[in-house]
Amino acid sequence: MGKWRRDRAKAQLEVAKEAATKEDWKTVYKASRRTIHEWPLSDYAPEAQRLLAESFEKQGNDERAFKEYQNLLTLYPQNVDYAEI
Repeated sequence: MGKWRRDRAKAQLEVAKEAATKEDWKTVYKASRRTIHEWPLSDYAPEAQRLLAESFEKQGNDERAFKEYQNLLTLYPQNVDYAEI
């Protein structure tokens, strides 16, 4: 298992959040994507989806960021701050 991989959704999201504070967008991408993929119905998935979108935005991939923000609005509408997005 990689250094960024965890066996629980909460722990995996924490890796993504910590990487975001360090602006390590590659790790944010991997950790948040894994959270969404492995635990799509968890309480942590919406925040992971937002971080995934943000990782693309910060890397200058606006088209992919837009797509991931759309996924956030579609998949987790109850967990979204629409004004922020």
